[in-house]
Amino acid sequence: MKRIVKIIGLLLVAVFALLVAAAVAITLFVDPNDYRDEIATYVEEKTGRPFELQGELSLSLFPWIGLETGPAQLGNAPGFGDQPFARVEEVGIKVQLLPLLRKELVMDTVILDGMVLNLTRNEQGKGNWEGLAGEPGPEPEPPPEEPSPAGGLAGFAVSGVNVSNARIVWEDRQTGTHMALQELDLTTGQLGGAEPVDVKLEFDLVDQPEGRPRHFELTSDVLFDLQQGTLNMSDLLVKFAGVELAGSVQGKDVLGESSFTGRLAVAEFVPRRVLQELEIELPETTDPTVLGKAVLETEFSATTSAAELNDLMLRLDDSTLTGTLAVRDFAKQALRFDLDLDQIDLDRYLPPPEEEPTRASAGFGLISSAVAAEPPAADDGPLIPVDLIRGLDVEGELRIAELKAYNLRSEQVRMVVSAKNGSVRVHPSQAQLYGGSYSGDVRIDARGKQPLISMNETLEGVQAQPLLKDAADTDLLSGTAKVTAQLAGTATTMEQLRRSLNGTIAMAFTDGSIKGVNIPNLIRKANATIRGQPAPPEEPEQTDFTQLTATAAVRNGVADNRDLQLQSPLLRVTGAGTANLVEETVDYTLKAVIVASLEGQGGAALESLKGVPIPVRIEGPFAEPGFKVDLAQVLTEQQKQRLEQEVEEKKEEVREKVEEKLKDRLGDQFKGLFKK
Repeated sequence: MKRIVKIIGLLLVAVFALLVAAAVAITLFVDPNDYRDEIATYVEEKTGRPFELQGELSLSLFPWIGLETGPAQLGNAPGFGDQPFARVEEVGIKVQLLPLLRKELVMDTVILDGMVLNLTRNEQGKGNWEGLAGEPGPEPEPPPEEPSPAGGLAGFAVSGVNVSNARIVWEDRQTGTHMALQELDLTTGQLGGAEPVDVKLEFDLVDQPEGRPRHFELTSDVLFDLQQGTLNMSDLLVKFAGVELAGSVQGKDVLGESSFTGRLAVAEFVPRRVLQELEIELPETTDPTVLGKAVLETEFSATTSAAELNDLMLRLDDSTLTGTLAVRDFAKQALRFDLDLDQIDLDRYLPPPEEEPTRASAGFGLISSAVAAEPPAADDGPLIPVDLIRGLDVEGELRIAELKAYNLRSEQVRMVVSAKNGSVRVHPSQAQLYGGSYSGDVRIDARGKQPLISMNETLEGVQAQPLLKDAADTDLLSGTAKVTAQLAGTATTMEQLRRSLNGTIAMAFTDGSIKGVNIPNLIRKANATIRGQPAPPEEPEQTDFTQLTATAAVRNGVADNRDLQLQSPLLRVTGAGTANLVEETVDYTLKAVIVASLEGQGGAALESLKGVPIPVRIEGPFAEPGFKVDLAQVLTEQQKQRLEQEVEEKKEEVREKVEEKLKDRLGDQFKGLFKK
């Protein structure tokens, strides 16, 4: 038995010696450069591209089967220019010989130096990488069983990968995008083992042709199971443009229908600096300190077609956003969200106002702007991005605890948004503001040539004075207000919306006042002028009321009101007229009737005018409307009343005289002849 074992041992030694001798002989007597042309021809046949081996080939067989090359390049596809598709300065691959006999693949560090890869998509959308695998043949018959990803190997190990001085250029001629990853270095620890591998990737991102390099760095411990198709990236750290992202990633079926989960956290950074680093121009903001700090934390799940952020927390400046955000379909850009925002002052992020609106103009324009939930806009500027709306696929709800926008303050804001196939609806939308509530239903239909905008909104129990003060810097009205509006218009600009606006508006105010005009004092001044008396002393420019109601029909941007009623202990006022939202002019007539002494507002009594309708004209631009009492009509009404009274008095006097004369002549038989 010992002799047999000894013989077998000697045979194995002999075989090993022969293998070593053969390997030495091959390396001594076989020059791989003699086969350069055959190698180039083979690659050209497989890729359809010219291939050049410009450097020397070096071959080793023991204890490593190794191949090293000098410079080599693969040509570009026809129509994509003369620059090569790919070029490399040096490639080094080594495999241990003896483990191969045990079906174990043990590789030394794979070296790839000086690689340049030029990727281009032409104007027709075709990429220069297409066709590298040759013309596709008929679909092969599926094998009865899925082969092992490792090809039946009993073991697999690579000492590492070292990619240095690489450059990847991307050019998209359809969009004009031209960028490059340069100075790219990739180093890894040993691959194929049961322990995580250290991975480090660095490169500079450059927007061509004159962009400034922006450094990108990624480090992580990576565990990749080839047979199970799983990936685990722990201690992930990404640094780019002043942002540091840390977290972990787990992947399943990464060689098939990939899916990933994990958690990411972005340390506090300055968004304004990041945008500047990326050379993204920022619009001027009212508050130059905004975008000063941000923090992000989230869990995520993703596939090749969708992604979702759960347990999201985004803190920007003084605002914190939490909830979920998902893209259900990348191709359709199907966005879903359920978000809560604790507070935000949008005015800080908006451009500073070019000029302050006048008090009257802002006051008269309040309903058309505030009720329509639209910010002030240039007449010729775009109102809504039609192309964007037509492509939206959005479902979600946003809740804001405290909101300030266009100087309006509200609380407990809730907006449910639905957008698909060119139709957008914000309903329900609700808020608490200025002691009352808001509810609305806003729709945009962009399926036609011009978008149709419709609004059905209500303000109820709102304190008008602070609302107007914040919205338009005016105290035109005070009191508790209820305003409803049902309006619709077809437009792409604010000017077009005003011209096409149609619908109805109803308003009711209680226990308030109209600021800017004192109707009782206007009447006193008119009366003094008529009688040639000195003008009464000046008084506060306001008219108190217990109730004010009005409805208006809006036609092509002109609001027509015929039923205004104002009641107070002193006056009864009715009104009719128009407000042109396009021209921003008002043409209105009030008729005031005195029902009690005007001493209640500090003036002398005008008993002679009690019950007489007194017209008050309001006309002119919203910015500076004029108020005046129609003196001629007041005088006419007074004279008419006097004449009617005198006529009645004369009639009575004549009747009495006729009765007396008839009585004297005819006696008692005609007594009471004219009495009824």
